[in-house]
Amino acid sequence: MQHPSIVVYIFLTHFAVINSENGDEGVKYDGFYDAFIGLSTALTQVIGEDEQADYLRFTQTLDHFNNSNTKTWEQHYVINEKYHNSGGRAILFLTAQHSSPNELIYEEKYPVVMYAKEVNATLFMLEHRYFGSSQPFKSLTEENLKYLTSRQAVEDVATFIPFANKEHKLGEKTKWVVIGGSYAGNLAAWVRQMHPELIAGAVASSAPIKIALDIPDYLAGLEAVLRKEKDCTAKLGESLAHAAMLSCDAEGRAELSKVFR
Repeated sequence: MQHPSIVVYIFLTHFAVINSENGDEGVKYDGFYDAFIGLSTALTQVIGEDEQADYLRFTQTLDHFNNSNTKTWEQHYVINEKYHNSGGRAILFLTAQHSSPNELIYEEKYPVVMYAKEVNATLFMLEHRYFGSSQPFKSLTEENLKYLTSRQAVEDVATFIPFANKEHKLGEKTKWVVIGGSYAGNLAAWVRQMHPELIAGAVASSAPIKIALDIPDYLAGLEAVLRKEKDCTAKLGESLAHAAMLSCDAEGRAELSKVFR
């Protein structure tokens, strides 16, 4: 029996190596945060130290669906008040699946900051639970990880907005727009759907809202990109075939585990 997870891991690892070996001439596979937000290692060089902010914290509920569970944790967020006026607007940028560098909401050439500047909004960035510095627990045991769900994350946002209105003196009538990309785009759409009393609108960029077991169009597009590189598809095919062969028995799986430990 083949193990899909091992095959996928081999694919991603081999794909990354192929891309890195091509250097500047290779095809660039930038994700949402490179294309939409423009995160790069150069950000810290182009943003002045006076414009960078430290993380702020607020006390977040651990389990939004169990009133008897009174445990809390410290969720991190960043605020950019540079464009704020009395118009009563706020933008909340959601991140997910990684830490949240505060530079993301300060560089003016990126859309999320441009939006805030255009409408004179206060700009916030909220870090997703269990990522970056927003850790409910010190250890990631199976028991502790049961609170890592999108439903809990949606309610984190719904809890944060009233807090921000009060803490930063925005007022209860402030109109909020939530922005996110990929999975964070899902969160933006879901929180708008579930809490319209708090959020006026949402921007869900490249959000996989429609859940499907198979997406052939994605694979077709990926194949087209891979075929632009000389010998890429051949090398990838060889790697996948070899990984599939190794994954068929215990000895082969042990070898894979040793190589990619």
